[in-house]
Amino acid sequence: MNHPPVYTNGTRVLMLCSRNKDNITTKKRSIFRISHNSDEFDEALAELCSLKAPRERVYASLNTSCLRKASRLFKQRQLDADYDKFPLDFYHRLQDRWVSCLRAPTSQETHLWMFDCDSNEDHRDLAEELKVIGVRIIHMYPTKNGVHLITNSFNKSLLSEKSAAMLHVNGMMLWNY
Repeated sequence: MNHPPVYTNGTRVLMLCSRNKDNITTKKRSIFRISHNSDEFDEALAELCSLKAPRERVYASLNTSCLRKASRLFKQRQLDADYDKFPLDFYHRLQDRWVSCLRAPTSQETHLWMFDCDSNEDHRDLAEELKVIGVRIIHMYPTKNGVHLITNSFNKSLLSEKSAAMLHVNGMMLWNY
């Protein structure tokens, strides 16, 4: 899947995952990589694609992450863990915790939104609705069962209930399936 280079620069989380709805028969897994520029992104994407089993998918964060915001969130969670029943458990899965901080909505540096349309009808209706409320689609690509539409953020209260259900404000772009 080819996306414009703008979606490969900056700090991003890439993820290889299996999903129950794709009828995965082996153990479900998730593998994460973090990139900070387009070259690192390309290397991480190639690695995850080489590890991918049938029916697994490779995603990458739509929005870039702000390292300063993510590191502050990580430190806050680390301090909060001091008051947990087992405070040292915080350190058992550090990469997962760091990825969680990078992916947190409060750590986003850019604010793009993704709509996941699972049918041609959903796509047509959403595109018309976005046009009516003055929202421009800045990128669109096919998925296994439909299409993803990318827009800048806007006042989401303008959306119908149906369209709001398709919105992912912290989306992961599909790169390989």
